[in-house]
Amino acid sequence: MQIQKFFNIAIIYIIIITSQTKAQETIVDIKSKVVKIDSTKSFYIIDIGMKKNKGVFIISKTCDNYLLKKMKIKKNGEYIFKLRYRPHNPNNSFLPKKDIIVEYADDKLVWSNRMKKTFYEECLNMCGLFINNNVKSKECLINK
Repeated sequence: MQIQKFFNIAIIYIIIITSQTKAQETIVDIKSKVVKIDSTKSFYIIDIGMKKNKGVFIISKTCDNYLLKKMKIKKNGEYIFKLRYRPHNPNNSFLPKKDIIVEYADDKLVWSNRMKKTFYEECLNMCGLFINNNVKSKECLINK
C-alpha cells in the first residue's frame, strides 16, 4: 500500500512538473536599445543590446498590419521586444568548438554561435520596423 501511494505521488509530481515546463514558453520580454538596423532584400536585421547582453533577430520587411504601424523603431531607441528565444546561444559549451551553428537571411550571415550575442527566432510585437510597445512586462531581462 505504501509503495502504491509513493508511485501515485511521484506520478502526480511528474505531471505537474511536465505541465509547468510546457507552460513556460520560450518567449521573453526584453527591454533593450537598438544598436544597429541592417537589411537584406526581404528582411531587416535588428541588433539589440545593452552592456554585455546583446542579441539579434530578423524581421520581414513586409508589414500588412496597419494597426501596428504607429511607432517606428530607430537606432539608439529603447524598446520592449517580445522575442521567441531560440535555444542555442553563445553559452552553448556542450558543442564541440569546431561545430558552428549559423543563421542566414537572404544568403547574408546574421548570426553564428561564435558571436557574443543571442539569436532570437522571432519578434512577436513587431511588423516591419514598427513596434507595438504595449507589452506588459513583469520583468525585463535586460535593464537600464
